[in-house]
Amino acid sequence: MIAGQRRAHKYIWIGILVLLPMLMILAVKDLDFSAADASGTSTDLPVSVSLNGQSVSIQVNTPFKSTSSLVYEMLADGSKGAVLGQLEGRGTYDFPVSEATKGIYVVDPIKDVELLKMEF
Repeated sequence: MIAGQRRAHKYIWIGILVLLPMLMILAVKDLDFSAADASGTSTDLPVSVSLNGQSVSIQVNTPFKSTSSLVYEMLADGSKGAVLGQLEGRGTYDFPVSEATKGIYVVDPIKDVELLKMEF
């Protein structure tokens, strides 16, 4: 390295030494550390279901552990009826239902496990 390169190398490292901590402070200044709950519980229910006339509204606040979750209608005798749709994660889902629907089942079809059973 010649003298000019050594001098440039020195100033570049000094600049990085000053600039890097400032960038790190700017990156974390907008983070909200007080919002995290220490116990890991949330005030929101993981899933809320409501029947609105001829449609059912499902609000998913915490995603299911299963990536494939199908929603079935529950008939009057408690058996599974038609498939209403699929839940893909957090969000609000609206599905049309028939008058004979008395509730819903949320099922993982791959593992054949019932994830949620809700009656109206």
